Amino acid sequence: MPLSDVQVLDLTRLLPGPFATQILADFGARVIKIEDPGMGDLLRFMPPYLGETSYAFQQLNHNKQSMVLNLKQPEGREILLKLVAQSDVLVEGFRPGVLERLKLGPDVLRAVQPGLVLARLSGYGQDGPRSSFPGHDINYQAYAGSLGLNARAGGDPLVSAVPAADLSGALYTVIGILLALRARGAQGAGQQVDVGMLDSVFSLMSIHVASAFAGRGVQPGESQLSGTLPNYSVYRCACGGHLAVGSLEPKFWSGLCQALGRPDLMASQMSEGEERSQAHAEVEAIFASRPRAAWVAELEAAGLCVSPVLSLDEAVEDPQLQARKMLLRLRDPELGDVRLIGQPIKLSQTPATTATRAPKKGEHSRALLTELGYPAAAIDSLFTAGTLA
Repeated sequence: MPLSDVQVLDLTRLLPGPFATQILADFGARVIKIEDPGMGDLLRFMPPYLGETSYAFQQLNHNKQSMVLNLKQPEGREILLKLVAQSDVLVEGFRPGVLERLKLGPDVLRAVQPGLVLARLSGYGQDGPRSSFPGHDINYQAYAGSLGLNARAGGDPLVSAVPAADLSGALYTVIGILLALRARGAQGAGQQVDVGMLDSVFSLMSIHVASAFAGRGVQPGESQLSGTLPNYSVYRCACGGHLAVGSLEPKFWSGLCQALGRPDLMASQMSEGEERSQAHAEVEAIFASRPRAAWVAELEAAGLCVSPVLSLDEAVEDPQLQARKMLLRLRDPELGDVRLIGQPIKLSQTPATTATRAPKKGEHSRALLTELGYPAAAIDSLFTAGTLA
């Protein structure tokens, strides 16, 4: 597999970091999850559960190993540094300065492994006036301006169900790690990958920021892709379901107007102001006259950019996602069938693999210490001292 020769130490928890390291694990990297002796990764306790483990934790941590290690103890730090000496990547998601306070800063890590790629995923990045602030996805989106735009004109911002800052930060972390590994192959030295989730979600707003740079500020509900255009919006049907219309190109909008029996609406594609609102209202009334299923049958057959707005229960049964192997079943002797989201990156020769369930907390602590050369008695003493759990 592409990353079968890469060992990753994962000090992250919850969503962003584990999402990033899950991608690496799915393509063959050996990911060792380092958890603290207390609760460990809090995602383990997020319902709903599969057995005694959070289903979300299963989704984000399969194919990994788990070691519980107390990094506040010198013995714990010593063990981590021995693992670092054998590793290619360390991913951490602490606030800036925490790793240094644990006496595990970049200089310490580089001293034992000059080729280490140190990936640091944080809310606001490693520098800047807000770097030490706490935060979550909603805070990063608020500062980036994306939350403020996610609203109808005159309405309150609507919190996105998909945490775009968390997930884009995770994806940029993976990209940064792969770039750093490629550079290491050419130069022989590792480097630091600094990813801020505020930076990440802000980078996704290139179209909106371009308008601001051009002196045309974008207000909530006024951008062309916010649902105000009649040819790019969501419409309610007679059954209460909804349709998503994405007919941006003239050929698709023309085809939809013909299918709706309203060729006169073609000219409203890029209209503004009252004309746009009127065209939107007329299309809304048309879609409200029939149930969703009837519209889907007719408009999908015509090859138009119109889709049903599926519920999550409907989405997980979607035949397209099934065909793309985006919905997998992992058979585990303890848990039975574990349903997981598949890997969207499709490599023709070295595809991703889902082989093992998410690890129990500290499941591999003893085995990993044995690999490092610790005798059984010494390992028992570390458990007794609370260095391991």
